[in-house]
Amino acid sequence: MNYARITTQILIVFFSFLFVNNAAGQPTDLLLKKIENYKKRDSVKVELLVDYCVANTFSNSDKNLEYAKNALAISNEINYGLGKIRSLNCIGNYYYQQAIYDKATYYYTNALKKSEETNDVPNIVIGKSNLASIYNRTNQQQKALVLFKEADETMVKNGLANSQNRAAILTNIGGVYSSLKQHEAAIGYHQKTLSICEQMKIPFGIAIATVNIGEEYVSLKAYKKAEVYLNQSKAISEKEGYENFLGQIYKNLGIVYWSNHSKSKAIAYLEKAMKVSEKVNEQNELLKTAEILQQYYADNNDYKKAYATSLKALALNKSINGVEKQKTITETNTKYETEKKEIQIKSLQKDKKIAALNSQSQRNLILILAILFVSVLLIIYFLFNRFKIKKQNEYLKTKLVEAEKTILAEKKAAQSELKAFKSQMNPHFFYNALNTVQSYILSNDKKMAIGYLSKFSSLTRSILEMTEKETVSIAEEIKTLALYLDIEKARFNEDFEFEITTENIPDTEQTKIPSMFLQPFVENAVKHGLLHKEGTKKLTVHFSIKNEILEITIADNGIGREKSGALNAIKNKNHKSFATEAMQNRIDILNRTRKKPIKLDYTDKKNTKEQAIGTVVNIEIPLNI
Repeated sequence: MNYARITTQILIVFFSFLFVNNAAGQPTDLLLKKIENYKKRDSVKVELLVDYCVANTFSNSDKNLEYAKNALAISNEINYGLGKIRSLNCIGNYYYQQAIYDKATYYYTNALKKSEETNDVPNIVIGKSNLASIYNRTNQQQKALVLFKEADETMVKNGLANSQNRAAILTNIGGVYSSLKQHEAAIGYHQKTLSICEQMKIPFGIAIATVNIGEEYVSLKAYKKAEVYLNQSKAISEKEGYENFLGQIYKNLGIVYWSNHSKSKAIAYLEKAMKVSEKVNEQNELLKTAEILQQYYADNNDYKKAYATSLKALALNKSINGVEKQKTITETNTKYETEKKEIQIKSLQKDKKIAALNSQSQRNLILILAILFVSVLLIIYFLFNRFKIKKQNEYLKTKLVEAEKTILAEKKAAQSELKAFKSQMNPHFFYNALNTVQSYILSNDKKMAIGYLSKFSSLTRSILEMTEKETVSIAEEIKTLALYLDIEKARFNEDFEFEITTENIPDTEQTKIPSMFLQPFVENAVKHGLLHKEGTKKLTVHFSIKNEILEITIADNGIGREKSGALNAIKNKNHKSFATEAMQNRIDILNRTRKKPIKLDYTDKKNTKEQAIGTVVNIEIPLNI
């Protein structure tokens, strides 16, 4: 099993791990007393409030948000620029800690914008690192890597190659490489961090570096090396009270002990990881631990806990990685980049106007000295032509903006319709699957129940992940279809066969198709074509590429569409195939934005006596759209 790594919240270290501000070394009680005793609403009050938020960054306390917002309000009252930047970052830290990334992005973006307006280099580094950390958490690793490396270059240029600040940046870069599954590269960066922290004797940094190195070795399945680093981080974190790291440490130790066949010890550590992650509200660590734990429960024949933990993991995944959050993050960052470009354009236009006016003054002087009349005519012509060009540019710009808005609105409408179609698919399948699990449990067939439940859990997670994407690879689609057909096979008495094949496809991981596209057709074949057939039932799904067109054939040896329709009419006079109509509507929507349309047709197979012997669905998807 491959466990994706969750990077510890290192963006926050610019305010806590680095110890570069007044909060360094000050106990929380002392800071609270200072805040209560200081009554003025000035920059000193702002710094005290921010220092408290920094010192308690990893506590996830609501007081952090209260104090950070108070600091921002005072900064706005007295127009304290640095206070605004630090307060905005503290508010962003609070939301980041709780995996509310859309709000965190909003506050981080505003802090970075103010830093760039005043050319505040240290806070520009902080802002880029903060946004990069969100990119990394939301599966945009390449964007994150660019921002982190920009921040690192800035620090090296400013003589901070061996500083605490750079240790934080190096940790973040290691985290991105880990997300990209380049674990050796990640270990290299975390070892650099460990070296800096050991030289400067920073327990907090040593704890972070060692748990990250341990987790990378877990990903590489080098469990003995991993255990050494994880125990080192565990000792420091338990001694110093770094609860936010303990969930990550316990989770990885659980994986290590499971690999050594110490199952009870492994599950005990994972359960401890769940408790501490819930306590500090570390949602991402909680999600990953739940996914691992439900699998271990299932492998250990504790199917009740496996099912309960699986449901919890699905709920956490929906909460953290929902489409709306991703959309809000993208829109916030796009708005920031647009405003930044507009400021640059205005600055260039201003410089251009100044240059043009200086040049015009010189020409006017020469022309007046030469021939006054010609000078006046030239000036009039120049001004008129410039005015005309300006109006033309304004008109074109207005048309471009309107066109972009129209395209965006159409795209959003199409996405909304597709989302609505996908959300209606397959409710009866889940009902049937759960009934099958119940039947195994009632018949006391634990082995079959656990196996079936594991497949059902994997399929459910796969479907939830696919519904959040516009496209998926053929490899992902084949995996999901195979899981689905394995589950449906349990409904038949060993007389159902299926085969999924590919032809002339160089790379199934890179070739994409619309998500949740084929399952309704396959389900129709099983439910309407094969379910009522006597004898051997067979279904084939074949993928091939010819002339830049992906051809997909779904064939069954069922009773045919005509007989299936007659049976449905007897059962339900008002029956209407939702999947067939929904998929045709979906194809129509997809074709709105494609240069070459997706094609769909059905073929009814018949024998020499004109009797139905099955149905073939042919789908053509042009790859070069």
